[in-house]
Amino acid sequence: MFLYIPENNVEDQESSYTSTAEDKSIRKPRYVRVNTLKMSFSNAITYLEDEGWTKQEKIENYEDLTEYDYMLDDFVPNLLVFRHGTEFHKHPLYLDGTFILQDKVSHFRLFTFIR
Repeated sequence: MFLYIPENNVEDQESSYTSTAEDKSIRKPRYVRVNTLKMSFSNAITYLEDEGWTKQEKIENYEDLTEYDYMLDDFVPNLLVFRHGTEFHKHPLYLDGTFILQDKVSHFRLFTFIR
């Protein structure tokens, strides 16, 4: 069995995918989980603050986070939130396995087992 898609609809579908992917108004923040087997959460916070990062309390829109701002997630423990596009792939805590980069939805599965 196969699915028939008329030719004219294929172009419409492709353009809708690219327009969604390129839409700059939909930017997810960078979520970083702290692996507490490697470092305590409080030590990770201290490490970041020593590097010049600033903890923000309550921000309505994640787009308001500046380049060196972060905040704690309201629902998932040991989860840090940074602005969209924050690069951690060369950060020492990512390289040694202390920071784990994941989408927020990936954390809910772990969080449900903890509760």
